[in-house]
This record gives sequence, structure tokens and C-alpha cells, in this order.
Amino acid sequence: MEFLKSMTVPLVGELHDTYLLHLALDPDEIRPYMPASMPLRIVDGKAIMSLVNVQARHFRLRGMPRSWGVKYNAVMMRMTVDDAHLTPDGLCRGIHIPHIFLSRGYMSKAFGLTTDQSTSPAAI
Repeated sequence: MEFLKSMTVPLVGELHDTYLLHLALDPDEIRPYMPASMPLRIVDGKAIMSLVNVQARHFRLRGMPRSWGVKYNAVMMRMTVDDAHLTPDGLCRGIHIPHIFLSRGYMSKAFGLTTDQSTSPAAI
């Protein structure tokens, strides 16, 4: 099933009730969750991590009827990365999402089949 990860799958849906909680943490607390090649963005000696809670509605393959879409909640761990050297204006815009918690177990399995994204089911 590894071939599924190389396919382009157009998805559509709606995002509702999005909440962000930003945390300034010691960089050493976050580094274990980051790829070694991805530098953390450090602000005043702290690394910035966010927890993002979002509800996805009518999430489906493009072209499918809206009524076939699924509804689920997701909580994402999100770290800011230093990618200023990659942007034309030298501003940092990068994020890394090391893990997503999903309210539907089957969505976690679907993510696992189609991406390398780390996910797990959770009671959200």
C-alpha cells in the first residue's frame, strides 16, 4: 500500500471552530519531535509550539457529493521552524506538524495509508 503515499489525492472540505494555543518552550523540550535537518525558530531563547484544535466538516475527495463527506475533530502539534533562508523576503513562515490526534479511528488509518504523517485516534 506504500504506492498510495505517492498519489496526488485532491481533498475538499470545511474547517470550523479553530482554536490555537501557543506555548513558548525550552528548545530542548521540542527537539526530540523534530527532524534533525529542520532548525527550530527561536524567539527570545524559546521555541514556539502550538496546539491547533479544528473541526473538519464535509471532508471528501474532490468531485464527491458534499453529503458523502466526513466530520471529525483534529488536534495538531505544530512547531515553528527557521526557514528564512528559503523565502524571498527572508521571513520565517515554516511549520512542522509532528503529530495529529484524530477523533475518528478510521481517519487515523486513512492518514496512515496515504501519508507519512504521524497520527493516532483520540477522544476529542
